[in-house]
Amino acid sequence: MSPWILLLAGCWTRAPGPVPLDLAADPVPMVQATAERSRVDLVVTLRAGAALDPVGQEGLAWLTAQTVALGGAGGRGADDTADALYRLGTQVRVVVGPELVALHLPCALDAVAECAALLADMVAAPDLDPAVFERVRAQAIAGLEERALGPAPELAATGLLRAVYAGHPYGHGPDGRLGSLPTLQLSDVRAFRTAHWVRPAALIGIAGTVPKDVANQLQDGVSRLPPTLPLGVTALGLPKTPGRRVIHVQGAPGIRSHVAAGHAVDLAVDDPQRLALDVGLAVLGGPAGGRLDAVPELAAASPRLALDGADVRALRQQPALRLDLSPGEDADPVGLAVLALDALGAAAAQGVTPEEVAAEVGRRLTVLDAQTDAAPGRAHMVAVAGLLGAPGPAALRTRLQALDAAAVNAALAAHVHVDDVRIVVVGPGPAAASPVDLAPPADAVDDPVASGPATLPVTAVEETDAASVQGTTLSAQELLR
Repeated sequence: MSPWILLLAGCWTRAPGPVPLDLAADPVPMVQATAERSRVDLVVTLRAGAALDPVGQEGLAWLTAQTVALGGAGGRGADDTADALYRLGTQVRVVVGPELVALHLPCALDAVAECAALLADMVAAPDLDPAVFERVRAQAIAGLEERALGPAPELAATGLLRAVYAGHPYGHGPDGRLGSLPTLQLSDVRAFRTAHWVRPAALIGIAGTVPKDVANQLQDGVSRLPPTLPLGVTALGLPKTPGRRVIHVQGAPGIRSHVAAGHAVDLAVDDPQRLALDVGLAVLGGPAGGRLDAVPELAAASPRLALDGADVRALRQQPALRLDLSPGEDADPVGLAVLALDALGAAAAQGVTPEEVAAEVGRRLTVLDAQTDAAPGRAHMVAVAGLLGAPGPAALRTRLQALDAAAVNAALAAHVHVDDVRIVVVGPGPAAASPVDLAPPADAVDDPVASGPATLPVTAVEETDAASVQGTTLSAQELLR
C-alpha cells in the first residue's frame, strides 16, 4: 500500500484530530489499480459526506456534489461541459454517502487526458452555475416527494435511520429533508465546498493503465484544492435508545407493509468485532437466509439481518443493526417484529457454529475476490481505507481468514441488544396521535449534534405479545420533512 494511504489513514482515526499542516500543503494522494482494459475509471473521493451537513441544512453535501458535477468546470460553463462529456461518450457519476463523496468519470483510454482535465476542473475549479443549482435542488425535492409514495422498504429504512440516530449526524439521508432543501441557497453550497472540499480531505483513484504524465496532470489539477484544514468531523456520541419503541409510518393507499427494526452499534470501522458481528448477523439472517427463516411464524415474512453502514459503498463510522420483515396482508406487523426480535435474541445467545462461520467467510472471500479483481472496486476499497481508516482489501482478507466462531459469538453477545430497539412499521395505520419526543436526553450524547427535527411519534412496546399495542402514526411526508 502507498505510504500516502498509510499517512492519510492515520489522520482519519475514529476520533480524528487536526490534520498536520504539512500534510494539508502536500499534493492530493493518488492510488492506481492497474489493469489492461480498454477504458479507465477516474475517481476523486472526498471526506465531505452528508454527516457534515450543518443542522437545519440537511442535503447540503448532496446539493454541493451535484452542482459541482453538473454546473460547469474550469470556466467552460455548464452547457459546454455537458457537450464535452457527451462528445467523449461519458458522464460523471456522483455518489454521496454518510461520510464520503465520490465523483467517478469512466472514459475511453484514448480520451483519458481530456477526461482527466475535465474532472480536475470540476473538483478544483467548478463554475457552480446558479441555474444548475436551482434545477438540482428542485429535482432533489421532487425525488423526496416521490419517495413518500414508496416503496415501503425505503420508507422503513428512512424511519429507522432517524430513530436510531436521533440527534446524530447520521440521522438523515444524504439527499436531505423536505423541510431543509427549499431553504438551501447557492451561497450555502459555496460555503460548504470552501469548508470541506479541501486538499487533505481528498484522494484520487485511477482504475486502469494511464500514461504517467496524465496521472500527474490529474493529481496537479485536483491539488489546486485549497491546502486548508478540514472543518468538522463526524460526532461519535451515539444516542441512547432504551426500551422497545414503535413508529408507524402511513404510506400511500395500498402500500405493502414493511418493518425495519434495530439499534445503532458503537463499533469503529477498524474494530475487529465489527466484521465478526457482520458475519454473525449474516449467519442468523443474511441475504441467503439464516436461522430466523427456520422459525415457522417468521418464514413467510422473509426476515433479513444486516449491519447497515458496514458496506464499503455507504460506510458509516458507527453502523446499525437492522432487521427487515415483509409481513403478510393479515399479519400483525408489530407482533411479528417482537417475535422476530425475541428469536434474534435467542439465536444470538445460542451462538453460531464453526461450520456456519466457515461457510459465510467462504462466501465473503469469493465476493472480495470479485471486487478486487475489478480495478474500480479495488481502487475504491483502497480509497475508503485511506480516508476512513477501514481495512483495505489485503487486511480484510486476513481478518476474514482468521475469523472463528468464538470471535463471532463474542461480538453477537456484546452488540445485539434486542430489548433496546426502534421498530418502524410502514403501511396503513391509525389516525395520528400526539407525538412523543424521540430525542435522547441532553446527557446521553457526548457531543450532541442535532440533525433536524428529532421528534417522531413512538409507542412503548413492553408486552411479549404485542398484538394489542396501538402505535401512533405519522405520514410519509412528515417522516421525510
